Amino acid sequence: MIPAARKSFTKVRVRAAVLWAGSDAVAHGVTAAWWDDLWSRPPATVQVTVPRRRDPGRQPGIAVRRRDLAQHDRACVRDLWLTDVPLTVLEAAVELGAEGSTLLDHALQRRVDFAAVYRPTAATSVGWVHLRPPYCSAPQPTVPTRRPYGS
Repeated sequence: MIPAARKSFTKVRVRAAVLWAGSDAVAHGVTAAWWDDLWSRPPATVQVTVPRRRDPGRQPGIAVRRRDLAQHDRACVRDLWLTDVPLTVLEAAVELGAEGSTLLDHALQRRVDFAAVYRPTAATSVGWVHLRPPYCSAPQPTVPTRRPYGS
């Protein structure tokens, strides 16, 4: 287990990194898995996703990924935006390598079904859909989504 002081510091570090990256930033991978209590060890590097159109720069201890996410791939947990559980489980399992099977097994038994984990691998994100759920006080701006090709 993580001592309370270290867990508290890591929570502050994760929240600060996501806020630094901007109001449209989302934690992903092991960072999101740890925040959402899917993984017990805190991340060494805070992983943050921002839309492709933005580049917040670099900060020590923060890995920024530029990728457009669909609304169904985002969730607000304890007032912080993360990738939703199915995508989080998939990305964190790959990132963890051999230990990823433990995370995947635990998540499939307790938090998510196989079809939900399979969906992110079969779907493509067409852009950010900023419809902030009413249960989350973390801000997300409203911007238009990209239209599918040909419409």
